[in-house]
Amino acid sequence: MERVKSLTVSALQMDIAPDVSENIRTFRSMIEKMDRSTDIFLLPELWTGRTGCTGRTKTRVEGESAAALESVREVCRDRGLHAVAGTMPWPSGDGFVNRAWIVDDAGTPFAFYDKAHLFSNGGEDKVFAAGDKPLMFNLAGIDCAVLIGYDMMFPEYARCAGLAGGQVIFIPARWEQGGQNGQKLWKALLRSAAASCQVYVVACSAAGSGELTLEASFEYFGNFGNFGKSAVVSPWGDVAGSLGEKAGILTSRLDIAEIAKCRKDLPLDRDRRPELYGMLLG
Repeated sequence: MERVKSLTVSALQMDIAPDVSENIRTFRSMIEKMDRSTDIFLLPELWTGRTGCTGRTKTRVEGESAAALESVREVCRDRGLHAVAGTMPWPSGDGFVNRAWIVDDAGTPFAFYDKAHLFSNGGEDKVFAAGDKPLMFNLAGIDCAVLIGYDMMFPEYARCAGLAGGQVIFIPARWEQGGQNGQKLWKALLRSAAASCQVYVVACSAAGSGELTLEASFEYFGNFGNFGKSAVVSPWGDVAGSLGEKAGILTSRLDIAEIAKCRKDLPLDRDRRPELYGMLLG
């Protein structure tokens, strides 16, 4: 892909089923309906569905995740698309990480990010090992970062992506409905990350009303009681497009020049006082 002035992104807000094969079929069906102008698509967090991480199911999980990634690779290769392939449990050491693969338009996975902040309240830290390395990748001259779901609750992490030159932050998520508070947090965090970092935020959550309980020997299906609401937010913090609670596809064109304009009109970097920011910590 040559350096571009705009980027068309599509978030595939899936209603995740128990079986990985069914989710792969859903994914392929959504690709058929996706806007043909799309340059890169984004899938939700843990979109593969049922997963078990006990010793007796470890091989099965590895096979399911490999099959899901292969389906993304085939689509990217056949259609000349890039992808942030949502996340899936991926083997690492003796256990698993919650991994997002980045796939290029030749179908090659060329980078990955392992979720760094694990939701201990839900037992996620007992299931996955935490990632220890942020990710920035370049797409046709556009510097992009990836955060996963709960990572958004730590704004300094997103802010560092912006300070490092990031222009687009992709966020695969399975955001728990959590009543009105969960919904308010989702909206507020997306807009805050975009405005404070002066970047585009592209967030893809899952739809569906199923329950998900994470346990050390977990075998789960479905969703966190997800409420969807995938969204694209501009560098000014404006919601450029969003979905409701049901499955659907959100396609949006990102005007990359708007990032530079925002940073010129509101020069946050010029007014930063980093020498003060550690003082309260002692």
